[in-house]
Amino acid sequence: MNISNVSVSEDTENQVNKLQRKFCVTVVIVTYGDRAHLLADVIQGIKEQTVGDTIKNIIVYNNGANKKTVSLLREIYLNDKRLYVIEGRNNKGSAVGYAMAINEAVKRNAEYIWCLDDDNRPNPDALEQLLIAIESINKKEPMALLSLRNDREQYIKRACGASIDEAFGRPCSALGFSVNDIPRKIFDRLSNKVTEADINYKIFMEPQLIPYGPYGGFFFKAEVISIVGLPREDFYLYGDDHEFTARFTANDIPIYLVPKSRVNDVERSWHIDRTRSSRWGSNRLLQHGEEEKIYRLFYTIRNRIFFETHCLNWRKKPQYYVNLVAYLILLFFQAIFLRLKGDYLPWRSYKVILMAVREGFRGHLGKVSDFSE
Repeated sequence: MNISNVSVSEDTENQVNKLQRKFCVTVVIVTYGDRAHLLADVIQGIKEQTVGDTIKNIIVYNNGANKKTVSLLREIYLNDKRLYVIEGRNNKGSAVGYAMAINEAVKRNAEYIWCLDDDNRPNPDALEQLLIAIESINKKEPMALLSLRNDREQYIKRACGASIDEAFGRPCSALGFSVNDIPRKIFDRLSNKVTEADINYKIFMEPQLIPYGPYGGFFFKAEVISIVGLPREDFYLYGDDHEFTARFTANDIPIYLVPKSRVNDVERSWHIDRTRSSRWGSNRLLQHGEEEKIYRLFYTIRNRIFFETHCLNWRKKPQYYVNLVAYLILLFFQAIFLRLKGDYLPWRSYKVILMAVREGFRGHLGKVSDFSE
């Protein structure tokens, strides 16, 4: 028998037992549509957590899920009484779902809340690593944590030691664009430089400060909701997670990315799967066969513009307008070029982008039924 291995095993077991006695966690999930196959995977990942005894409740908001998903939830409840389902008749967007689920967790006297999307399967030690991080950071003031997801490049960059500006973009960038980045981008394309997504990252294991994050993997103490509030229900479909979590930073509640805590996206987001038609093209412009994504494009742009202008307050900075106008001019010429080549959709999507920018500046949120000018 290897004595050292026994000692390591005992230390690990003691650590897990200590964490399970000290923490009480509620998991909140929002699901919708035909997601039963994904949700089942996530629930299984929750059940396999090494510190599973810390999870006292699993709250799922049913955001208009189909019968198959509802049936799955009933089956899970029969085997796990920690599950509580909030029924929503129609899909009103993730902001409504998370607001309702988080509010229910608070009403049930949750101590800590861990948010997961219905396609986020956590590694078995994901929650354990978050709890260890709380103790290692050793701050008396409130803080929030974020698990590292395998398809979120900006967070991977930050975990690799990139600065916040390098990972999340320069201050006053418009939709991720800054004129100060043009020389570097031209050089990268002319030299056919390998993109960041193709690089084998060397991830540092220490927690890293970040300005905001997604719902999936976000972990915080329930009592801070009285300070930051719930997700905005009029922030329809996209970007509501960034607006919600940025309020933590605005209220001096730091957010730490915890690279050792991993969450795997079973299904990739639509904008991550999209590829450019050429290395000079913009993935903002939809291409042939992507007509059904017009509404996604609108909400993505509108909500991001709102976030930049109303939440980050960049509308007060002249550099922001320089970046935005320059970016829209570049998109205009790309859209015209593609239209002349016979693809009408880039030009249509460009007009939708202009409409979205306008609505974002005006602060008009909520659901829109007509995407035509």
